[in-house]
Amino acid sequence: MKPFIFILGLLAAAHPQTVVNIKTIPLEVTVFLDSIALGDSPIDTARIDTGRHTFRFEKKGFVTSSGEVIIAAAKQLDIEVRLVPLHPVLFRVEDDGLVFEWDDAHKWTHKNMKFEMQEGTHILKVYRERELVDETHWEINRPQTIDYRVPSDSSNVDSLETANISVEE
Repeated sequence: MKPFIFILGLLAAAHPQTVVNIKTIPLEVTVFLDSIALGDSPIDTARIDTGRHTFRFEKKGFVTSSGEVIIAAAKQLDIEVRLVPLHPVLFRVEDDGLVFEWDDAHKWTHKNMKFEMQEGTHILKVYRERELVDETHWEINRPQTIDYRVPSDSSNVDSLETANISVEE
């Protein structure tokens, strides 16, 4: 029995650990280490093997964040993470025949759309018959309703202003 205990002791010594403290904004974010839930933040004095690990941070109403970290042998490592909020956005339009696109990625043609959008600046492009008729930078920082109207003079997209969009809270 003693040789077995000695082997376990050697294995533990072969994988040094570092004490990791994790703080997040907001609080109570679920923290995953290599796809295993560690618990909700803040997490204090988690002992983690040194080496390459993947962390993931999840909370409803926020953008999930993940990344790879190499944990070196140290007495302590403090990790701080700030998640980006998501906001509900209702987009409405009365005009027909338009194609909308957020951030060169998300396209739609429906007159009423609901989105969960991450906080920050987004680019809305509007096309009619494959021709760009509007391009607007839009700041999402709270729940919003966007009632969109095509600008009356859309011949020069560079000179367009944001007056074609109204916001309701």
